[in-house]
Amino acid sequence: MQRIKPISKVAVTQRTRNLRRQRWQRAINLLWRSLWVFSLAGVLFWLFIQPNWVIYRPEQVIIHGNQFFSAAAIRTLLPLKYPQSLLKLQPEAIAAQLEAQGPIAEAIVTRTLLPPSLTINIKERRPVAVSIPNPGMGNSGQARLVTTEGLIDETGVWMPRDSYVALGLPLPNLKVIGLNSEVHPHWQEIYQIISKSQAQITEIDSRNPSNLILTTNLGKAHLGKFSSNFAYQIRILETMQKVPQQLNISKIAYINLRDIDRPQIVDIK
Repeated sequence: MQRIKPISKVAVTQRTRNLRRQRWQRAINLLWRSLWVFSLAGVLFWLFIQPNWVIYRPEQVIIHGNQFFSAAAIRTLLPLKYPQSLLKLQPEAIAAQLEAQGPIAEAIVTRTLLPPSLTINIKERRPVAVSIPNPGMGNSGQARLVTTEGLIDETGVWMPRDSYVALGLPLPNLKVIGLNSEVHPHWQEIYQIISKSQAQITEIDSRNPSNLILTTNLGKAHLGKFSSNFAYQIRILETMQKVPQQLNISKIAYINLRDIDRPQIVDIK
């Protein structure tokens, strides 16, 4: 059996000193780290309680992403009173209140301390038509999406009219009457076709889902129920725009496009 050599007293003393030195070094490092953390926290707290982190005027609210509305108009939608402490503002709450407004589809709100400001990135919702409910339908009548006149965007989202009037945006020329649950799913397709068309369409009457009626500069056009033929029916109207001198508009009762193979001009009897 191998004999274990005894540890000398000098070695034990040296090892004890090393351990003490290590413990002392760790204590010093811990103290410095604690002092650094507390100092940083103190500086941040001091910065946060300074009165400089305040927005005093609407111009300190910076708007990005607006194309249709002015920055000043969008600022009027903000639930802010000046002066306003940045630290007391809740960006998520402000964004939610903006998105609850008709003109704003999406909002991202961030705070900036240097310089003190509020930055809002928005995505607007542009109205493309005035939506007029069917005045002849009661609760027992044909279901419709809204009961109040308003505006709709290209995706068919309804918005209150007053919110746009207050922002100074001109109302669209196109009108939609009685937009109901049968026509509404096709609205985006309908609007895309009409917006690219040369046919002068000013009104869409969808009160009767079995007969979509368009108002054009040539008079009324009866299309029947909305179908995949809609784009072709609009092209027929475009063709008719090229020969208005051959048509006596005053005698036209309506243009019948129910049968795309046999379009008819129905005269007033």
